Amino acid sequence: MNLSLIAYVGAISLQIAGALMLIIFAISTKREKVVRAFARSYVTIRDGETKKLSYDHDAFVDDYRAAYFSKISVCFIALGYLIGIFGDIGDYNRLCIAIAVIVITVALIIVSYICVKGLLKKNSNKKISDEELESIGAKPDLELNKSKICDHTLVLDDNKALK
Repeated sequence: MNLSLIAYVGAISLQIAGALMLIIFAISTKREKVVRAFARSYVTIRDGETKKLSYDHDAFVDDYRAAYFSKISVCFIALGYLIGIFGDIGDYNRLCIAIAVIVITVALIIVSYICVKGLLKKNSNKKISDEELESIGAKPDLELNKSKICDHTLVLDDNKALK
C-alpha cells in the first residue's frame, strides 16, 4: 500500500466513523429522548389539580422534526462518503453530471420531507403527559394549584407567592 492510498482510506474512515457516532450516540429520534430534551429546553406547566400539562406542542413537533432531519442528513453524508469510493465520472459531460446531482438531491430532499411528515404524524401527535415526564425523570417547570389562589395571590410553591 502506498501512502496516498492509506491517507484516502483513513480520511473516508474518519468521515464515516464521525457520521455513525452522531447517528448512534448523539441524534436520537426515540420519543423518550426527544421529550427529555424538549422538557429541558421549553417551559412546561402542570395543573396541580388535573395533572394536565401545558406546553408549546408546535415547538415539540419542531424538535421532533429536527431530530429526524438530523439523523437522515448524517445518514446521507455517511452513505455519500462510502458510495463515493466506488465512483468515477470518467469522460462523461460534467454539466450533465451536475444536473443529475441537482435532480437527485432535490428528489432525496422531497422524499425525506414526505417520510418525516409521515413519521411525525405517527410519533408526535400524542401529547406529552405528566406520567410520561415522570417516567423519564423530568419535572414540569411550574405547577399551578387553583385551590391555593386567594385574594389575587398565586402561590407558586409553599415558600413563594406572587401578587
